[in-house]
Amino acid sequence: GAGYIDNKLGIGTTSPDEKLHLYETTHGADLTVKLSAENDSGTHRPWYITNDPDAPSLRFIGEVDNHIVLARQTGYVGIGKAVPESPLHIYEDTTSTGNATGLTIEQDGTGDAKVEFLVTGVQRWSVGLDNSADDKFSIAQGSALGTNDCITIHPTTHAVEFPKANGLISGSSTSTGSFGKLAVGTSSDLLSEFTVEQGGSKRVHFGLVDS
Repeated sequence: GAGYIDNKLGIGTTSPDEKLHLYETTHGADLTVKLSAENDSGTHRPWYITNDPDAPSLRFIGEVDNHIVLARQTGYVGIGKAVPESPLHIYEDTTSTGNATGLTIEQDGTGDAKVEFLVTGVQRWSVGLDNSADDKFSIAQGSALGTNDCITIHPTTHAVEFPKANGLISGSSTSTGSFGKLAVGTSSDLLSEFTVEQGGSKRVHFGLVDS
């Protein structure tokens, strides 16, 4: 049935309570709205907006299922995922390994392309490309790349720097294990000097000599 009351249109209901009210009368059935258009070549390109009452979720479907899913009870967003398990859940089942897969964060201006991680009122870290510093990949404490960088990687030379630690790599070892491992390539440009220090009293200093 349909109804038009007080400038409100109902489809599937004779008692609409919004300007446009669509109602599915079959219990458990999805309510779907179809948006149709043809491209310049005359090919039909439909989109479907579906209210799934059993999920419950709102789904936007194009040429594949679950393009975008909004979970009603949690507010979670799924991309390619029918039932998102986190605030943003991206799902793929492909063989793609190029830029058509994963998550892309692009910056076309003078700002940084970055992601921030925040424990409310306690700690914030930023990870991304520092546009003002040769587009280095940076891990920084705080919201601004280039201010409190802890690790940076140069996109051309691949040089790794530890600005906040003044170039120091720190860690710990056990009586049965080793501190870590340093691997050096064949080019003398990769490493000129490296120092391992323990408590200020024991030091190993070595470098590469161009013979």
